[in-house]
Amino acid sequence: MTTFIDRLFAHLADPGMQAMDAPAIQSFLAPSANHFPDGIRWLTDGISKASKSGDQLDLKMKKALKVPITVAGMALELEADESVVARVHGETLALSGIKGLRAGMGFMKMDLTGVRFHPDGKSYLVDLQTPMKTFNIKIPAF
Repeated sequence: MTTFIDRLFAHLADPGMQAMDAPAIQSFLAPSANHFPDGIRWLTDGISKASKSGDQLDLKMKKALKVPITVAGMALELEADESVVARVHGETLALSGIKGLRAGMGFMKMDLTGVRFHPDGKSYLVDLQTPMKTFNIKIPAF
Protein backbone atom coordinates (compact mmCIF):
# COMPACT_ATOMS: atom_id res chain seq x y z
CA MET A 1 0.00 0.00 0.00
CA THR A 2 1.38 3.40 -0.97
CA THR A 3 0.60 5.92 1.76
CA PHE A 4 0.67 9.69 1.87
CA ILE A 5 4.02 9.57 3.70
CA ASP A 6 5.47 7.37 0.91
CA ARG A 7 4.16 9.73 -1.79
CA LEU A 8 5.36 12.83 0.08
CA PHE A 9 8.93 11.56 0.49
CA ALA A 10 9.07 10.24 -3.09
CA HIS A 11 8.04 13.70 -4.26
CA LEU A 12 10.47 15.52 -1.97
CA ALA A 13 13.35 13.23 -2.99
CA ASP A 14 12.61 13.64 -6.71
CA PRO A 15 15.59 15.50 -8.24
CA GLY A 16 13.15 17.29 -10.58
CA MET A 17 11.23 18.88 -7.70
CA GLN A 18 12.30 22.52 -7.65
CA ALA A 19 9.48 24.65 -6.26
CA MET A 20 5.77 24.53 -5.53
CA ASP A 21 3.49 27.47 -4.79
CA ALA A 22 0.56 27.33 -2.35
CA PRO A 23 -2.05 26.09 -4.90
CA ALA A 24 0.26 23.28 -6.09
CA ILE A 25 1.01 22.30 -2.48
CA GLN A 26 -2.69 22.20 -1.59
CA SER A 27 -3.43 20.16 -4.73
CA PHE A 28 -0.74 17.62 -3.74
CA LEU A 29 -2.02 17.42 -0.15
CA ALA A 30 -5.77 17.38 -1.02
CA PRO A 31 -6.27 13.60 -1.45
CA SER A 32 -5.04 12.94 2.11
CA ALA A 33 -5.91 16.21 3.88
CA ASN A 34 -9.09 14.80 5.48
CA HIS A 35 -6.90 12.36 7.44
CA PHE A 36 -4.58 15.03 8.87
CA PRO A 37 -5.03 15.98 12.53
CA ASP A 38 -6.29 19.59 12.76
CA GLY A 39 -2.95 21.04 13.89
CA ILE A 40 -1.09 19.45 10.99
CA ARG A 41 -3.77 20.63 8.53
CA TRP A 42 -3.42 24.21 9.86
CA LEU A 43 0.35 23.94 9.48
CA THR A 44 0.17 22.65 5.90
CA ASP A 45 -2.44 25.31 5.03
CA GLY A 46 0.10 27.92 6.20
CA ILE A 47 2.76 26.98 3.61
CA SER A 48 3.02 29.58 0.84
CA LYS A 49 5.97 28.05 -1.06
CA ALA A 50 8.15 24.96 -0.99
CA SER A 51 11.48 24.91 -2.81
CA LYS A 52 14.34 22.46 -2.93
CA SER A 53 18.00 22.64 -3.82
CA GLY A 54 19.69 19.24 -3.76
CA ASP A 55 18.40 17.59 -0.60
CA GLN A 56 17.72 20.92 1.18
CA LEU A 57 13.99 21.70 1.55
CA ASP A 58 12.89 25.28 2.28
CA LEU A 59 9.31 26.03 3.31
CA LYS A 60 8.08 29.61 3.35
CA MET A 61 5.10 30.10 5.60
CA LYS A 62 2.42 32.75 5.05
CA LYS A 63 3.26 33.87 8.61
CA ALA A 64 4.77 32.40 11.75
CA LEU A 65 2.29 29.86 13.14
CA LYS A 66 1.37 28.46 16.52
CA VAL A 67 -1.09 25.57 16.32
CA PRO A 68 -2.43 23.10 18.89
CA ILE A 69 -1.65 19.42 18.29
CA THR A 70 -2.13 16.24 20.29
CA VAL A 71 0.77 13.82 20.49
CA ALA A 72 0.25 10.52 22.29
CA GLY A 73 -2.74 12.01 24.13
CA MET A 74 -0.78 15.10 25.24
CA ALA A 75 -1.91 18.59 24.17
CA LEU A 76 1.04 20.56 22.76
CA GLU A 77 1.66 23.62 20.64
CA LEU A 78 3.55 23.34 17.37
CA GLU A 79 5.29 26.55 16.28
CA ALA A 80 6.67 27.24 12.83
CA ASP A 81 8.80 30.26 11.91
CA GLU A 82 8.19 32.08 8.63
CA SER A 83 10.98 29.95 7.15
CA VAL A 84 11.44 26.25 7.90
CA VAL A 85 14.37 24.31 6.43
CA ALA A 86 15.29 20.62 6.52
CA ARG A 87 17.40 18.03 4.75
CA VAL A 88 15.31 15.36 2.98
CA HIS A 89 16.23 11.67 3.19
CA GLY A 90 13.67 10.09 0.84
CA GLU A 91 14.94 6.53 1.06
CA THR A 92 14.62 6.48 4.87
CA LEU A 93 11.46 8.64 5.14
CA ALA A 94 13.29 11.18 7.29
CA LEU A 95 13.95 14.90 7.65
CA SER A 96 17.07 16.04 9.49
CA GLY A 97 18.70 19.35 10.34
CA ILE A 98 15.29 20.94 10.79
CA LYS A 99 15.36 24.62 11.66
CA GLY A 100 12.26 26.69 12.42
CA LEU A 101 9.97 24.15 14.16
CA ARG A 102 9.31 23.87 17.90
CA ALA A 103 6.84 21.94 20.04
CA GLY A 104 5.93 22.09 23.68
CA MET A 105 3.61 23.50 26.33
CA GLY A 106 3.42 27.09 27.54
CA PHE A 107 6.90 28.62 27.71
CA MET A 108 8.61 25.21 27.50
CA LYS A 109 9.35 24.66 23.82
CA MET A 110 11.87 22.28 22.25
CA ASP A 111 13.32 22.58 18.76
CA LEU A 112 12.34 19.71 16.48
CA THR A 113 15.57 18.79 14.72
CA GLY A 114 14.48 15.62 12.92
CA VAL A 115 11.55 13.39 12.06
CA ARG A 116 11.70 9.80 10.86
CA PHE A 117 8.82 7.55 9.83
CA HIS A 118 9.07 3.75 10.24
CA PRO A 119 6.31 1.78 8.43
CA ASP A 120 4.56 -0.61 10.82
CA GLY A 121 1.70 -2.38 9.06
CA LYS A 122 -1.23 0.01 8.88
CA SER A 123 0.56 2.67 10.89
CA TYR A 124 3.88 4.46 11.28
CA LEU A 125 6.18 4.65 14.25
CA VAL A 126 7.44 8.23 14.24
CA ASP A 127 10.64 9.47 15.87
CA LEU A 128 10.44 13.16 16.80
CA GLN A 129 14.00 14.25 17.48
CA THR A 130 14.96 17.16 19.71
CA PRO A 131 18.44 18.17 20.89
CA MET A 132 17.79 16.45 24.23
CA LYS A 133 15.62 13.43 23.46
CA THR A 134 13.82 11.47 20.76
CA PHE A 135 10.08 11.03 21.32
CA ASN A 136 8.32 8.08 19.70
CA ILE A 137 4.69 8.15 18.67
CA LYS A 138 2.47 5.95 16.50
CA ILE A 139 0.20 7.37 13.82
CA PRO A 140 -2.16 5.63 11.38
CA ALA A 141 -0.99 5.27 7.78
CA PHE A 142 -3.18 7.15 5.31
